[in-house]
Amino acid sequence: MKEELSFENALMGKLLNSWSFMSVREGIDHHFIIFDFEIFSNESKIKLSDEHDEYKWIGEDEFEKLNMREGHKETLRKYFGIRRTEL
Repeated sequence: MKEELSFENALMGKLLNSWSFMSVREGIDHHFIIFDFEIFSNESKIKLSDEHDEYKWIGEDEFEKLNMREGHKETLRKYFGIRRTEL
């Protein structure tokens, strides 16, 4: 969380997903290990790394419509499924 969003105070939670793929265009292997985090800060403190142009808070009813890799969507499905069972 510190590297990507500049958050110092975050509590790592459950492992949500891990997956890999090879980018044919770039010829690069990409590996994702995705955890649930609880952030102890406010939105005004977000500072994106140089690798990112923007961020957006999304809800359970929004992510399926977004243009993103299927692995990310699978992770979000798992996340929202976990959240529903914990509430």
